[in-house]
Amino acid sequence: MLIHMIAALSLDSNLPVTFAVPSTDGVIVHGQADRPEVSSIGAVVMVAGTGPFDRDVMFGEPGGEPTPVFLDMARRLNARGITAIRYDKRGVRFRAEPGRRLDRIEAVTATTDRMRDDLGAVYNWTRASDGLGAQCVAFFGHSEGFAHIGRLAATGAPAPAAVVGMGALLTDPVRNFRWNLAERDSWSLRALDTDGDGVTTNEEVRSGLSSTPAAVNGVIEPYLAPDGVWTAEDIADLDRRWNDLYPALRAQALAAPDEGPWPNAEQPLGSMQWSKSWYLDEVPVARNLALWDTPVIAHLGERDSQTHPALQQEAGARFLGERLKIVVHAGLGHTLGLHPTYGPMQADAADAMADELYLALQRCQFAS
Repeated sequence: MLIHMIAALSLDSNLPVTFAVPSTDGVIVHGQADRPEVSSIGAVVMVAGTGPFDRDVMFGEPGGEPTPVFLDMARRLNARGITAIRYDKRGVRFRAEPGRRLDRIEAVTATTDRMRDDLGAVYNWTRASDGLGAQCVAFFGHSEGFAHIGRLAATGAPAPAAVVGMGALLTDPVRNFRWNLAERDSWSLRALDTDGDGVTTNEEVRSGLSSTPAAVNGVIEPYLAPDGVWTAEDIADLDRRWNDLYPALRAQALAAPDEGPWPNAEQPLGSMQWSKSWYLDEVPVARNLALWDTPVIAHLGERDSQTHPALQQEAGARFLGERLKIVVHAGLGHTLGLHPTYGPMQADAADAMADELYLALQRCQFAS
């Protein structure tokens, strides 16, 4: 309770309000509420995807200019009179030097349930009278962040005004991960048959690979056929080889103890339980989100390397029906940027999501 009271002392200013709230296992979740200069119409809790992210969510190409994706979105929300709630993933220290960014002991506690509970603690603080006291709250999620939001819905948490996000995961984690691991390359090779003659030539690969999800691997050589063309049978054989390999990869992953560090003890980014969930969790995220009578808006990049749009569309339509709006952005990737995975977000796509959150919170205010 004291933690909430301390965080609430500066609510009269438009300076960021920092908070530190306990999760269910006692781990303290740190974050901040970025407040607009004008009176706030509501709050948006921002939920990061896979990775050791602090509240800024730095997600740019390795070796390139750092891209603070969530800080960027927070500024867009503030410009619309919305308070943005950002928090650090457990085990990650905010803006710390590279050698100090990770708390190795705490990072290993990052199971799927604990990350859900961390989000729940932030959501409770945002709504609580001794916290931020926001009456209208929406969620903005990126990628796996949608899974955390869905798991929170399954606990019976109060419904938000809306759930909006990019690269949104709507299918079940197992299906999505299998596509990433075993189907992304063959899908990309088929998509490169631009003239529709049933074969993909090396010329088509050279000219178009960068526009497909397979570009995430950053290499072209494995996608060049030794004889110059990929036939339909060649690509089907690639699928068969991955299907044969998948059970062994799954068995290897599941053999590790749940409480162990992932990927290793030297640089743990999470728990093995979390890693294994990509082979075990068959609950569609859209089915969890459907437990709330809440509109869901998912923005997907046409060349997304992580959350394949067709899978998300199918799961979303099956469980959410008319409550779901899906926007597929031509030529964009997982973070609605030009890269198949990384940011920065394209400004028009980011503004569209910020506008949708504004309208959802405005509707909530009118209904209150």
